[in-house]
Amino acid sequence: MKKEKKQYNPIWLKQENFWYNLWKAVKSPWRPAKEDIKFYEKIVKKVVKKNKNPKVLVLGSTPEIRDMLAKYKTIEVTLIDLNIPVSRAMTRLMKRKNPREKLIPGNWLKMDQLFPRNYFDIVIGHGNFENIKIEKHDLFYINIKHLVKKNGYVIMARGCLDSCLKNPITFKQVVEKYKKNPEYFKNFVNRIFMLYRLADEPGVYDYKAQGLKFHILLKKLIQEAKKQGLSDRAVKDLCWTPGLGANTYYIEVDIATEKKLKSMLQKHFKIISLHHLKYHPVAEPAADYVYNFILKPKK
Repeated sequence: MKKEKKQYNPIWLKQENFWYNLWKAVKSPWRPAKEDIKFYEKIVKKVVKKNKNPKVLVLGSTPEIRDMLAKYKTIEVTLIDLNIPVSRAMTRLMKRKNPREKLIPGNWLKMDQLFPRNYFDIVIGHGNFENIKIEKHDLFYINIKHLVKKNGYVIMARGCLDSCLKNPITFKQVVEKYKKNPEYFKNFVNRIFMLYRLADEPGVYDYKAQGLKFHILLKKLIQEAKKQGLSDRAVKDLCWTPGLGANTYYIEVDIATEKKLKSMLQKHFKIISLHHLKYHPVAEPAADYVYNFILKPKK
């Protein structure tokens, strides 16, 4: 503990506070809903009943998942997270502290170098894949498959674009909606799902790469906003997306369609169960954007 304090510099503390405040304000589906956690916990209870001291690997530091696992006194919980400030921020947001939890700083694409094969009874993660380019997803699956026991489970939440494609909206309609109700767009979840629904517009979604071309999307949205007479401040309020507009020359957001997502998963896993929210007060009509999978490894 003393060693960690010595290495923890003011820049990290600033980052930690940023992520603490950001995550505290974020709502489902960007963080697990209570219904999602109940879905995960059914498998956790099953594993705890069969195993004396089950081992669970958490991909990242999601506080809701860790709170759920902390209820079980026999589970050995390991977190793997490359970003220490984020992990510390998530720990501050936990409702239950877990002395049986340990953090391993590490890269999700190199986990096979950190743990033995067939070691964990459960590997669980929410929203991890948005941090990894889609061409690396297969390597991520392989790493996970190596670590989980033959009779173990993989629990993962994945973003799926189908509901947004089924409920498309045009650039003109987005700007008109903003002009009628600017307050709606102050909510990040409202704003981002509105942008995802633009995926059906020409040139915005790359079906081969399974990614939103945010540089094209934002360019066209700004053009339409200015065409309709929005001020520079209004354009910023409408288009600002934290972390998504940093690099305007690449596909920044990798979101697969359901068909592509299942085909990638089934190369390595058997899909045992699938769950998504039927209704969400904010994400409608994209309530089922997050797909929660229960998987078993193919050996």
